[in-house]
Amino acid sequence: MNWRGNVRRLLPYLVGAAGGFMLGYLIVFLFVFPGSVVPDDARLPSVTGLHLDDAIRRLRMAGFDGEQGEERYHASAPQGTVLEQQPQGGEMLPRGTRVALSVSKGQLEAQVPRLIGLSRRQAQTVLQNAGFVLGDVLAQPSNSPRGEVIAMTPLSGTTQPIPSAVQLTVSSGPAELDMPDVTGQSYPQARVFLEQLGLDPRPPVFDSTSFMPEYTVLAQSPLPGVAVAPGSPVTLRVAGRMP
Repeated sequence: MNWRGNVRRLLPYLVGAAGGFMLGYLIVFLFVFPGSVVPDDARLPSVTGLHLDDAIRRLRMAGFDGEQGEERYHASAPQGTVLEQQPQGGEMLPRGTRVALSVSKGQLEAQVPRLIGLSRRQAQTVLQNAGFVLGDVLAQPSNSPRGEVIAMTPLSGTTQPIPSAVQLTVSSGPAELDMPDVTGQSYPQARVFLEQLGLDPRPPVFDSTSFMPEYTVLAQSPLPGVAVAPGSPVTLRVAGRMP
């Protein structure tokens, strides 16, 4: 019976010693392997829309490592603005996680090509190939051939965002011109020439009594040298019979 009494008396001391040993072991283990026992997670902040420097600073304050990723042009985000982040903001992640930041290179820009002297269709093709779009097209009387580009806004050589519109001013022909002499020409040749001047050649009047080659222009109305406005009708009398 004595040994049992001795065990009962020593039992509190044994329990205390065992508890102290376990507590000491736990403290040492926590100091040596803290991360494996106590999770060090934090909520990843959202930094999209911030400048890259500010985004990296904010991530560092939250315990994360921000690094610049891809760069790409953006129509509205200023250069250096964070467009995307990976992982995304709001997730619970271990501190020290690397965060890739996609950054804006700003608005893509290019020089406006020279269009003066081109036709409207040629100018539109050149603009599209350069990344621009055709804006308003205005007509203005000038001595340049009808339909030729005589002015543009913005001016050629200036740097503009892509895509942006370029406004053109094209010639509507002179306010008045002297009626040219087309007698002696073939009707097809005379018709094309008059159309280029902005005049309106009407269907020809045939003269079957003429000995001139068929479709030769014999006479015209208005007469050569008369001042006419763009779009004025022109009647030509030509040799031959009506088809």
